Amino acid sequence: MSAERFQCAVTSPPYFWQRDYKVDGQIGLEPKINEYVQKIILAMDEVKRVLKKDGVLFLNLGDTYYSGKGMPRGNDKKSKARRFGLRAVDASGLGVPRKTALGLPWRIALGMIEKGWVADTFSTAFIHTKTRSKWGWKTDYVERLNELIHSFNEDASHIRISLEDTCHWMPYDVGSDTVEHFLPKSSYPDLAYEWTNYRLVCSRLNARKGNFEDVVDPFDVIPGMFNLHFPSLNVITGSNLTGPQQNLAESTIRRLRLNDSRSIDTRQEYVKSYIGGHISATYIRHKAPFLMSELARQALDKRKLRQLFK
Repeated sequence: MSAERFQCAVTSPPYFWQRDYKVDGQIGLEPKINEYVQKIILAMDEVKRVLKKDGVLFLNLGDTYYSGKGMPRGNDKKSKARRFGLRAVDASGLGVPRKTALGLPWRIALGMIEKGWVADTFSTAFIHTKTRSKWGWKTDYVERLNELIHSFNEDASHIRISLEDTCHWMPYDVGSDTVEHFLPKSSYPDLAYEWTNYRLVCSRLNARKGNFEDVVDPFDVIPGMFNLHFPSLNVITGSNLTGPQQNLAESTIRRLRLNDSRSIDTRQEYVKSYIGGHISATYIRHKAPFLMSELARQALDKRKLRQLFK
């Protein structure tokens, strides 16, 4: 199968000693915990190979308890399929205390991280609730009502590449993988893991936005919505905006404090370095696209900039 073919993979591999599928070499009947863990990780390596760089993997894994009591007796009312002889989770010598959960989802997730996977939701994994189970104490354990679904992607850098590596609100190099929600998770929990709600922004401006919603979505900024005044380098609103657009643009400038001293100083540094020949127009276009677009729109070449910034 060709590499980088799929955008998304959703899989639930065989659990450890829960089924015998009568297939030679099947996963799930390994004699040791680590052998099972390594086989799952190797299988996920192949998933990674065929997954696109900006693809995502959803991995559903259930845990298993270690009984160590020997050959099961009687019927398994919950699942007859688990009665197929002496299982490793029933036999002695598995290397963990009796009655313990084996922690297989976490063992596998940690192993995948070591192999280069980026865990999107390791500490807050998606919860798959089992509707046919009921909460309650069994003889010596609590009945589990859910299973974990971990999500992974290949590399966080694809987010920076796809979002052009710059803060969507300001002409800054982000400097780190700062991917934030535009609509706040607290108000829109259903969008917490929605790709279309992610924006690449610097942490400073994201902190200023907080949970406020009076800021324009970077994806909705229209040409001319914001202009740059020279030589003050203040961000101002465009002259051809409608009433609602004007109000939103003004509130964005106020909320994000786009004209604070640090923002002005950063723009000045770019301009002065450009005038002095220390950086190129290509560099500014990549690192400060808003600034470069305004230089082009206002036809400000180096000669004119030198006159403005004497």
